[in-house]
Amino acid sequence: MAVRPINRKEFNRLFPYTGELTPFIGEGVEWFTDDARRAVGIVGRSSSQLAWRYAVLRRSQFGDFKVAHLGEASADLPTIRDECQRAVAEAENEPTAAAPEVAGSQTDPTLELQEKPRSSLAVVALVLVADVVVIGIIVVLIHHWL
Repeated sequence: MAVRPINRKEFNRLFPYTGELTPFIGEGVEWFTDDARRAVGIVGRSSSQLAWRYAVLRRSQFGDFKVAHLGEASADLPTIRDECQRAVAEAENEPTAAAPEVAGSQTDPTLELQEKPRSSLAVVALVLVADVVVIGIIVVLIHHWL
């Protein structure tokens, strides 16, 4: 699939960005997505490092975006732009990974950016059944007192 540039407004519709990636890539200046909108990329410039970086986010099985790739810093914007677009295209075709890829790093600074595990349907069903049982007991008690 093709990767195309998008504006900040369209990026924010796909991924309501509130600056979570700023410590890793700096302020976002360019944004990309694939045709299916399953992966998005953001290129940023860090004022402290005076370097360009990028991050690629991919939709999880729940439809939320997770960090799939963080690019290494570079002073060359065209190179970073090309790497970001390539990473968006690759992320779209990859299966959902358990941990994100972090270029050039053995540690994972993106763990705090990952979505928290969601409750399983079984737990939700148990809570609903418990609520129904409690409501049933209350109805029986009220009926018995009347």
